[in-house]
Amino acid sequence: MAKMTALQKNEIDILCQDCLHENGFKFYMTDKKMARAIKILLRLGNQGIEFLIYYDDVQEPEILILEFPSIESLIKPYLMICNSYKSALADGGCQRLETIDMGRRGMHDDAARNIQDMLAPQLTLDHASARRVFTILVSIYQLQFGA
Repeated sequence: MAKMTALQKNEIDILCQDCLHENGFKFYMTDKKMARAIKILLRLGNQGIEFLIYYDDVQEPEILILEFPSIESLIKPYLMICNSYKSALADGGCQRLETIDMGRRGMHDDAARNIQDMLAPQLTLDHASARRVFTILVSIYQLQFGA
């Protein structure tokens, strides 16, 4: 895993705080009853990024896995467009920047909707929370794979 810079750590901390305080999460245990999650951990597993959801009345966490191939199919194109944005920024092309940024935002929205679909039905996210989760996943992916 690549070493996290102070800026990356700060960005992830801010994203996590946003998720904690401005979220729209609803959790459903496997028996479909709504439950109150008391803690969510993200970790890298062998198959992908795992959401460990601890409920107030259950000892063992429920684990939701976003498998690497599914995540990569969202993240790699997003990182490519982010790199295009950085190149355009260095070239100073304002019109090109605006066009690329519109595409990046659209891709971010699409990825957030895909994340919502992948986590359903156990975890329901509002769109803003799904965008934050996608951003966190991109950061984790970059750290893990140096992308």
